[in-house]
Amino acid sequence: MTPTFKLQKRSSKKTSFLLRTRNIINPNLLRHFFFIGLLTMLNFTCISKEMKLPDENIALGKKYTMNPQPNYQLCRKHDDIDLTDGKIYSGPQQLWVQQGCVGWQGCKYVFITVDLKKTVPISGVSFHTGFDGPLNVLWPAGIYIFVSDDGRNFHYACNLVDIKNKNLLPIESFHEQKPKFYEYRSKSLETKGRFVTFVVQPLLGSYPNGFTFCDEIRIYQGSDEFLKKPFRNRAIPFAQLNKYLSGSAFNRSLKTILFRDLTSVIKNATDLNAAAQMREDFSKLEEQINSSDFTPADFPPERRAITPLNDLHKQLLLANAKIMQLKKMPALAAWNADRWSRLNATDIPTGKANPHIAFEMMTNECRGEVLNLTNSASGETSIKLHFEGLPGSPVPDCLKLFQVEFVAANWLGGQMVADPLVPVAKCRDGFEIRIPAGMTRQIWIKCNSRTLAPGKYHGKLIIASSNSSPVEVPFKINIYPVSLPECPHLSLAVLDYTDQPYGFPGMTEKNVALAAADMDAHLVNTVYGHRAAACWPQAEDFDQPGNLVKPLRTKSFDQWIALHGKKKNYFFYLEQNLYSFAGEAVGTKRFERMVSQWITKLVNYANRKGIATAQIGIHLIDEPHSRKQFQTNTVWGNIIKSAVPEVNLFTPGNNGTFKNREAALKNMLEVYDIVCPLLPELGNKIEEIKKYIVRDSKTEKKLWLYSCLGPSRILDPYYYHRLQAWYCWKLSASGMAYWTYWNYYYSNSQASAWNELLAENTSYGMVYTTDRSLVSSKHWEAVLEGVEDYEYLAILQNTVKKLKAKGERSAVINNAEKLLQSLPGQVAGTYERADIYWAVDKNRTRADRGRIEILKKLEQLIDINKNEKSEL
Repeated sequence: MTPTFKLQKRSSKKTSFLLRTRNIINPNLLRHFFFIGLLTMLNFTCISKEMKLPDENIALGKKYTMNPQPNYQLCRKHDDIDLTDGKIYSGPQQLWVQQGCVGWQGCKYVFITVDLKKTVPISGVSFHTGFDGPLNVLWPAGIYIFVSDDGRNFHYACNLVDIKNKNLLPIESFHEQKPKFYEYRSKSLETKGRFVTFVVQPLLGSYPNGFTFCDEIRIYQGSDEFLKKPFRNRAIPFAQLNKYLSGSAFNRSLKTILFRDLTSVIKNATDLNAAAQMREDFSKLEEQINSSDFTPADFPPERRAITPLNDLHKQLLLANAKIMQLKKMPALAAWNADRWSRLNATDIPTGKANPHIAFEMMTNECRGEVLNLTNSASGETSIKLHFEGLPGSPVPDCLKLFQVEFVAANWLGGQMVADPLVPVAKCRDGFEIRIPAGMTRQIWIKCNSRTLAPGKYHGKLIIASSNSSPVEVPFKINIYPVSLPECPHLSLAVLDYTDQPYGFPGMTEKNVALAAADMDAHLVNTVYGHRAAACWPQAEDFDQPGNLVKPLRTKSFDQWIALHGKKKNYFFYLEQNLYSFAGEAVGTKRFERMVSQWITKLVNYANRKGIATAQIGIHLIDEPHSRKQFQTNTVWGNIIKSAVPEVNLFTPGNNGTFKNREAALKNMLEVYDIVCPLLPELGNKIEEIKKYIVRDSKTEKKLWLYSCLGPSRILDPYYYHRLQAWYCWKLSASGMAYWTYWNYYYSNSQASAWNELLAENTSYGMVYTTDRSLVSSKHWEAVLEGVEDYEYLAILQNTVKKLKAKGERSAVINNAEKLLQSLPGQVAGTYERADIYWAVDKNRTRADRGRIEILKKLEQLIDINKNEKSEL
């Protein structure tokens, strides 16, 4: 279920928050309000009311019901009042190991209903919970409060995890490395009821399927005046609360996005005069957001959920333009930013901008750089760009331009992320883009050095608009006399399932063909099919003794191979249900014969198609973690290896795979060739796991690394996607894999990567597709650059080996060896699970600084022996 936030409508008779501040905030403190209050997500609630309310907890000692019943193993023992006994834990340990805590795992919603015995006035509620980022115990996505007089019909009261108050702040504290506790509360409800239901929604993407922990809930006594007031929202039968929350998800997501951008715009009004002049604009925008009702009909499936989302979003950006005008900013500003850092459409340049673009590259590789363009004019502006002084100017063949779109992500209730890279079409004299008023548009510039000879190229990018004078941006490309090979050393798989029938919703013949070319351009050298491509036989294909008497079913295999052509590896995932094969139960002699004949004929057929046996990989039960799964994989593995020993057996493994060092696991690992731990989950334990795998093994093992978390678009493209290749080098892994290439939405066929507002499940992919198009992303480009980074290290290592083998000895060679030893650790460091999130600030420049240091070392090594130049 997508995490969403219910934003309650306000009566137009109430004074808006921003106007109320004139009465409760001294003008001299206004500047501090914008700097401090809004930096903590802007508390839109009425502070003056909240401070006057009494604090009597009328839930103390009251009994409650829970649906479903707690299912987390360490929290199953509880009494009838653990959540209302007045006890809150705040010590050094995790909450879920404490007596009095109640816990759930894998529940879409958790319902806790307190019976107050009679209808009482209610001023507020609270919910105490815990957080442990490294263990994937995250803050809740929503805590929805409903009240009822009769226990049958309930009225929505509030969401404690609300964009409008500071309760949202802890959700974004992914960088925390130790247990944390927080009491979500609201004390300005002004409602009533006998029954109070807390509906808790785990954060989307927490693994597996989310945790919910709580050790105390409180309900606060309100004024008797509240008993006279009618309920503010319509009655909903208890059985329909789940449906109500799901149905209103779209509205909550869109409002959350708009409030986030409004907060960002207000934050830009740091000048006292600008803030004062914009107060009325902000108040109107807040009121419009609160009073709006958005439905999926506003965003049909074919419409892309990109900035600006609607007319209200445009008005919000227009307010941003007005702020920039009050600050005397130029109509068009060009400024630099780190291409991997998060960006908002409302971001504006600070200080004096001296933009420039510089590429440091080998030949035959692709790299990206970015330039931000901010339009402070009061209308949409057409921008023309062209190059001067570079080969092929004004539209060099070596350069492609993409405009980075801000697309909706259903995470933390809804937010926009700068991710899709939409190609900017070339025209005769340059490129043209359009920037809405008040918006920053990021341009991704991709340089392909394949057509450039080694050397230094100096030119400039000219940016012109009708509203401002042309902006000239210095542009440099430095191509080193080293070439990236066509076939990289690092194996890369993205579990694409491009064999027919296709593996994910939304895949078509057109976009699959585009995907094959795109994966090739991004150095994917290990393609992934499932049973169909593996010529999976049926029961009728075997005779009674178990001989495969009918021809292989090769149609899907042939189409798949024709689609991808020559690759380094061809892997087949045989899926989870491997306890039988073509109707025969695992473990029988007939089963053994059937599997042996199938794998032998599959390999022989692949050999005839030009695929060597050692290029074939078999992926059996995925992420095995039980004795039965270990044993089943071992049975299959022994049969396959006995029939065709050169076939590679591949298994991804999570913590559940490796935590029980039992004989069944050891037996399974003995059969396997490639072991692929999950990097985000196991991180710094992988070195230990690696030693465990190879310590008693009689056969050589290969190590790969795997990442399969989501939602992918809120993960850091630098840390999660690019640095995985650096960890591969650091841990001597020869390959890596990601789940997955495609964004897919099983829960709603109308949803897509372009319109995730309609989605209810987690997305894991890296590209944006329609049935006839495909667009890359920052995350996908980060994978490409990571593979190229790995190749830099491989080239440096091979160059040093060649020179030493020829008897060369010098300080340059010694320094290069030291660099190889130290650089991976400096760039990758220890793996921090919390750092995978894009929202967490971190240094994202180390990989580029490191690879440029390698380039300079290679240049020095070339100077030692000019004859080596052509071999590097």
